[in-house]
Amino acid sequence: IENSEITKKQGSLLNMPFEDDYFDMVYTVEALEHAVDTEMAVKEMARVTKKDGVIIVVDKCNDHLGFFSIEECEQWFDEKKLYDLFTKYCKEVKCERLLNNSGLFCVWKGIV
Repeated sequence: IENSEITKKQGSLLNMPFEDDYFDMVYTVEALEHAVDTEMAVKEMARVTKKDGVIIVVDKCNDHLGFFSIEECEQWFDEKKLYDLFTKYCKEVKCERLLNNSGLFCVWKGIV
C-alpha cells in the first residue's frame, strides 16, 4: 500500500491504547492464556473492534492439559466457558478445533 503509515503503540490485552470501534478485526494467538483477567481481555478486544467486526482467539483447550508442562501463570481454556464468555460481548460466536493431529488448539471467533 503506497503512502500508508504504520503507527506503533504499546499496551496489553487489558489496556489497549486505541479508541472504541477502531479495528475491523482483533486477534490473539496463544496470548489470552497469559492474561491475568480473561474476561477483561475479551471485553477490551470487543471495545476496540468496530460493530460487525471480528474477534479471533487461537489458544489451547484444557482437555489437553498435561500435553506440555505449563507455567503457573498460563491457563488453558474450556471450549464452552470461553464460548460463553464471548457471547457477553459478541452477537455471533463460533468455536472450532484447528485441523491438526493433536486437536490441542481451538479457534474462538466472535462478531461484535
